[in-house]
Amino acid sequence: MQIKFVSVLVSDQEAALRFYTGMLGFEKMADLPMGPQRWLTVTSPDGMAGVELVLEPMAFPPAQASRPLP
Repeated sequence: MQIKFVSVLVSDQEAALRFYTGMLGFEKMADLPMGPQRWLTVTSPDGMAGVELVLEPMAFPPAQASRPLP
């Protein structure tokens, strides 16, 4: 079994993209519009091949279901 995608909940996709690419050296893999949000993934050049972080917006309804209750 291989893990392909790992979701990281972010409040601002653009800011998260700048952080992961500019500060941490990740590379953008996918950037596809999905309504008001995007399917946005990055990968680490030093990490395991084929594994991508999904910069998932907290406003996306399925992301709301996985957030801990206050």
